[in-house]
Amino acid sequence: MYADPKEAIRGAIRIAFEGKPRRRKNEIEISDLYQIIGAEIELERLRNLPSYKDFENAIRHSLAELGYLAKK
Repeated sequence: MYADPKEAIRGAIRIAFEGKPRRRKNEIEISDLYQIIGAEIELERLRNLPSYKDFENAIRHSLAELGYLAKK
């Protein structure tokens, strides 16, 4: 586990772009990383994390406040 979240992101970028030409490595954006990770991680695994549960609840609450979901 990384104490520094930025180091964790750097490590993920290194792994995601292993074997890519150097020119491509310098073009990575954080959104590219999210897309790669999102394609690999199942939502059920994320739902085991308290921070993801909080995120999900906050999104549901916000969507309900905006009228996109029925309020509970």
